Order: sequence, then structure tokens, then C-alpha cells
Amino acid sequence: MSTITETAPLGTATKIEPLISCEAAAKILLTSVANLGQMRYERRGPVYVKFGRKIAYLESDLRSYIQERRIEPNRYAE
Repeated sequence: MSTITETAPLGTATKIEPLISCEAAAKILLTSVANLGQMRYERRGPVYVKFGRKIAYLESDLRSYIQERRIEPNRYAE
């Protein structure tokens, strides 16, 4: 995945994260495209971006979503 660089004010460069398609996001999250759509409809699931009718996900948002669901089974065991 390549990163797009655009010129920001004062000549500084801003990197834009690559967008991940619904199909690719579904594979990453081990679910279906239809289930991702249902999660969006129910206002749950990973954060997404929308351009007209197109839906995409930022890699960092998918990573955050996965990280929030981590379970450490022995964390509270004593």
C-alpha cells in the first residue's frame, strides 16, 4: 500500500493513510461485507469514511477496533 502525500499550508507535507475497501476490511476482521454493513447501520463496528456512496476504512481505525476487543484471559486470574 502506498501513501499519498499532499502539500499542506506553509510547505509542510501531510501523509494520508491508505484507504481499505469493505471487502479487505471484512477479511481483516474475519467477517462478511454484509455484517460490516449491518454494523454501520446499527452505529457500531469500526470507524469508517464515506465518499458519496463509497465506504472505506483507515488502517489505523481497524487496528484500534481490533485492539479494543483484545481479551487477556489470565489478566485477572490469581
